[in-house]
Amino acid sequence: EDKVVAIEIEKGSTELSSENGQPESEAAAPESEAAAPESETPGLLLETKKPKPKPAAAKPNVIPAPSAERNIEIFDKLVDLLTSKKRDSYSPSIIDQIEKSLPWGKATLSAPTSAVVGESKVVILLVTAEKDELSIKEQEVEKDGEIESTSKTKVSNRMKAVLSGTGFQIKSLKEEIQTVSYINTTSWKWSIKAIEKGEQSIFLNLYALLDIGKDTPHDLLTLEKVIKVDVEYNPSKSIKEFIANNWQWLWSTLLVPIVVFLYRRHKKVKEFKNERIL
Repeated sequence: EDKVVAIEIEKGSTELSSENGQPESEAAAPESEAAAPESETPGLLLETKKPKPKPAAAKPNVIPAPSAERNIEIFDKLVDLLTSKKRDSYSPSIIDQIEKSLPWGKATLSAPTSAVVGESKVVILLVTAEKDELSIKEQEVEKDGEIESTSKTKVSNRMKAVLSGTGFQIKSLKEEIQTVSYINTTSWKWSIKAIEKGEQSIFLNLYALLDIGKDTPHDLLTLEKVIKVDVEYNPSKSIKEFIANNWQWLWSTLLVPIVVFLYRRHKKVKEFKNERIL
């Protein structure tokens, strides 16, 4: 009886046989593989177990150096990121966000509602920052020719107040730009002098000074007030002011001739009396 033995060999090798014409040196298999046990039962095929492959050695994690194209791509993304941030810093949305983030404050304006031509009066503005917006009560109280108006307004740490008007000479008594805080009250004062009769107007503009950029300061108008003033004419006071302002002209054109005339008359009267006595 013929006995057939099947032998598994590792992958990549070829089945060697003297019948296929290959060299005997290649056909020779290791004794451990060639010597296969014979089956006790004729006609059965015996298989040898395939040895487990050895695990491959772990390769070290080596990060490849970026190519020149990759370096250019990274540089372009970095430039785009920087330029986009620069563009965003000048975007109107940035201004809007800053304005919305400003805290609330209270502004109280005291101003006259009546005046006389040539009369000087004082306008006062008081501003303070408030932590509680609901505590600010807006109101207007008019009494004895004066009005006191309280308003809610946005504030910043630096603010500017500007007073202007028609029919008035206006002089600022304090700095136009001042700081504002939660603890102290900031005040502005102006002296106003009426120079025209009739209904005149006083305009108050309050600005929050914002530092958007080194070369782009921004003055945000936070409060605008208009006060109507009724200006009357005072004849007696006007005459006094006219004399005070034009006394040199009056002395040369009116008083000197009158004094000369009175002196000459007095001299003539005295001479006449002396002649009668004689």
